[in-house]
Amino acid sequence: MLPEHVMQTLDPDTRAVIAFLRDVLATSGMSQGSFGGALGTSGSRFSTYLNGTTRPSAHFCMRAQRLAHSLAAAAGLGLMSPPRPQRCGSNCARATANGPGGPH
Repeated sequence: MLPEHVMQTLDPDTRAVIAFLRDVLATSGMSQGSFGGALGTSGSRFSTYLNGTTRPSAHFCMRAQRLAHSLAAAAGLGLMSPPRPQRCGSNCARATANGPGGPH
């Protein structure tokens, strides 16, 4: 999160976009990196949106809002929870290489 004195140096529209994205990130229940990935960008790129260095498109912002609200609604109904890091051994790499159905 940016310090208040830094936020005040940004123009009002940039501050509004940052506040909007922080809100949808919190609504999503996901980490910054996971939410960015779900939106088709990296966590580091999403960070540039949150600190005002890069301005996301309106399309990106609306997609972020839809995704966050969908995730929150699904979690509220008990249908899912935010993803957690997966821990697995060597079988995980083999399973991934063979695809979802195993060896073909």
